[in-house]
Amino acid sequence: MFLPQLTNKIFSMLLNRIYWLLLLALTLSACASVDLANRRSHTDAIAAQQQWKPIRLPAHPFVLAAYIPSMPVKNEVLSVYIEGDGLAWLTRSQVSTDPTPLNPIGLELALRHSKGTAVYLARPCQYVQGADSVGCKAGYWTKRRFSAEIVSASSLAIDQLKQMFGATKIVLVGYSGGGRLLHCLRQKGQMSFS
Repeated sequence: MFLPQLTNKIFSMLLNRIYWLLLLALTLSACASVDLANRRSHTDAIAAQQQWKPIRLPAHPFVLAAYIPSMPVKNEVLSVYIEGDGLAWLTRSQVSTDPTPLNPIGLELALRHSKGTAVYLARPCQYVQGADSVGCKAGYWTKRRFSAEIVSASSLAIDQLKQMFGATKIVLVGYSGGGRLLHCLRQKGQMSFS
């Protein structure tokens, strides 16, 4: 009778340790996927596979990140893919310290663009750090993500891309919150659509 109880107790302790080790492993892997450096390098790698490169666009009070083809081709029509809200929140009540997306869906859509010239525009405060992130405060990716400052900065960045590619017409494609931003750009007359 003593041996089965001892075996059950050892088995129970073993299961308990396995449970905690698995929980620790899952927690560490979750932290790694949220790590800002990993998010940036993941996006850089996706872009580089398609011969695209990151650029920075000063658009007061922000610096916006964009990805463009490494060998830009001037084109009358430029399609600009605008990213969604990214990692604005870690939980329902905890704001992220940086809104850089875990999965850059807007970029992946831009890379699949088959006709004409396309570029990817991150939202303000995504993919920037150091001096480039000076204007970034959590409110700009939570409550004020469609504020006048955000709309104006996005418009300035799009105008720079339009000029860079010699485009006379612009096609905006917004993913998730990027679609809402696109609507705000149109509604506030911040974009010169032609």
